[in-house]
Parts: sequence; structure tokens; C-alpha cells
Amino acid sequence: MQRLARLVPFVAVLLFALPSASGHGAAAAREIDTRILADDDGLIGFSACIEGEACVPGLASESWDLIVLEAREAYLPDGKPALVLRTVYQTDDAHDGRTVTISFDAGGKSQVFGFESKGEGVITDTFDLVRGPFPAFDGFPFAVDGYVSYAKLGLKPGDQLTNVRVVSAIEGEEGDVMPGTWMSNGVEVPYVPSEPEIPGAAAAGTYTLAGPAPLVTIATSSTALDLGKNATRLTLTLTSKLTSTPQFVNLTMASPPGIVAALSQSGVALDGGATKTVTVTVSRASTAGTLNVTIRSDLDYVQKILVNVLPAPVKAVPSNSTCSSTCSPATSSSASKKSPLPALPLELGLLMLAVASRRNLNPGR
Repeated sequence: MQRLARLVPFVAVLLFALPSASGHGAAAAREIDTRILADDDGLIGFSACIEGEACVPGLASESWDLIVLEAREAYLPDGKPALVLRTVYQTDDAHDGRTVTISFDAGGKSQVFGFESKGEGVITDTFDLVRGPFPAFDGFPFAVDGYVSYAKLGLKPGDQLTNVRVVSAIEGEEGDVMPGTWMSNGVEVPYVPSEPEIPGAAAAGTYTLAGPAPLVTIATSSTALDLGKNATRLTLTLTSKLTSTPQFVNLTMASPPGIVAALSQSGVALDGGATKTVTVTVSRASTAGTLNVTIRSDLDYVQKILVNVLPAPVKAVPSNSTCSSTCSPATSSSASKKSPLPALPLELGLLMLAVASRRNLNPGR
């Protein structure tokens, strides 16, 4: 009660001083994101600051000023499906010890994930992966993406997150909360209603998993290459399913032993709705096998394409064909004509040797 009583004079001052709620500068969610929560502090802005500058002494917090929480589903680098929670906050400097904690109910239990500022970046011991901070909206707010696999959540498409809450703190002291206003000396500042300034501020605070959205479609000119029919190339046609968000798609290909193949390019930039083509060429195949082509968008979408490869059949040499110059000397007709006479029997050779010896010993006879 004493802490709350200390807030009353400041609230009274702010009601007369504030011309309107201080804006966060938040824009609508990206087309790949779903907004779960949006911070609405009412007339009394975060840390009692007017236009982000004139703050009431003693109430300013060094924690991050929360703006929105958004979600999407994507793939981790190992290919596992994951929930991605994007926290957008406002700050004007780097400060170690700032934290964001995201809690919700899902899979029949309470779950908690979060991250902490470290230098210019962030670290986590709860998410599988964190990325950011990235500039967001008009460039002043920043966003951090926290990835957590379905397996770690114990969830699957169709399951729902409820009672979602986000807390921003510094050195363990809470500063801003969603849903809600903000904290001063451990007490939440009373909410004074105003018109929400953030698109999606009436978000319900729930989210239902639907599985990673297909961000790119791939059409193939063929699903197999038969070198016996001189089919050595096929075309992959990549089309972005996004209407305005650009993405970059990397391509890799694994070839089994005995097959030599290549991609015409390893990456393509796709604007919203754009289409690009990539060629797969097989230069040699001594055995049948399958090419495994993987595409990965920088928005964490992954898809694989399998291409079967059949080698050209081996041509057999007819049995009645005339031996060519590739035949070995031992089997050619010309070689057989030049073969030496067979060796004399051993007994006949010894007899001739004996006769010659006698003639040498008796030259007069």
C-alpha cells in the first residue's frame, strides 16, 4: 500500500501533463507473423515519460520497453519444426542484465522461455536458439527471435498457447509487462484507458500451432533423369508465396557415389510473388541413384526435392564381330599367324645334342 501511495501524486500529475499516450512506433505485423500481445500502457507511458523524453524522476526503468510479442512457425537448422516467438522492444543503448521472460500454458503445463542482454547481443538457456537483435518497424525498436522445437514444447500442430505473458526486467527487477502497464518499485502502475495506438493491440494473448507455413513452392520439369534417353537436365521453378516480404533461398544437392551432378546456381533472391529457375545437370552416372536437393529460405523454411537418375545401358559387343584394333595380340588373326613353332619334344632334343657331340669328338669319321 505504501508503494502504491507513492505512485498517486505522479499519476495525478501525469493525468494533467500528458496530452496523449506516448507512441511506440509499432507497425502492423509482418505477413509471416501473428501478433499475440501488444503493449498498451494507456495515458501513462512506460516509465512515465512524455514523448519518450520527459520522465518523472524516480520512476524511469532501465529495462526494455516492451512493444509486441509475435509468433510464427519455422524450421531449426537441423530441420526440426519449431515455434518462433518474436519480442519487439524499444531501447536506445546496450546494457547487460536486461531480461525478457515469456510464459504461457500449453500441453497441460506452464512453460517459461526467455533471453538476456549480453553486450550488443542476447543469450539464452531456455530457447533452442535466439537470433537478434534486429531493427524492427521504423528502425528504432529492436526484435529478438526465440526458437523452441515442438519436441521441447511437447506440442504439435493444433495445440494452443494460452495465458501468454511477457515481462521485461533488469537485474531481476521487473520494469514492463504485457498484458498490463509497467512497474515502479515493484508495483504495477494503474491503467488509464486511451485509444490503442498499436495495430493488433486487442490481440487475445493466445496462439494455435499450425505447422511451418510453405513460403516457397517448387515445380520440377521432371522427377527423373534417364541418361539412356539423353535426359541429363531438369528445371526447378521456385515461386515465393509471400506477397511483399523478400527472401533469399539457398540450394544444396547431395549426389550418391557414381553420379556427378551440379546446380546452375546455389542461391536465388525472391521478392514477394517472384519466380526464379534453377537447372540440375547430370554429367555422368555409372549407377542408378537419387539426387537430394534441399532449399532453405533465410526465413527458416526448408523443403527437399528428390530426383531419380538412371544410367545409360552398357552396349554389349556381338560375338560374331570382327576383332578391332582393341583386341589383344594373342587373340587377333594377325598375331596368330606370327606365332612361333611349337617346342621340340625333350627326348628328340637330347638325341640331337648327343649326335653333335660325337661328331665334334671324332672329326674324321
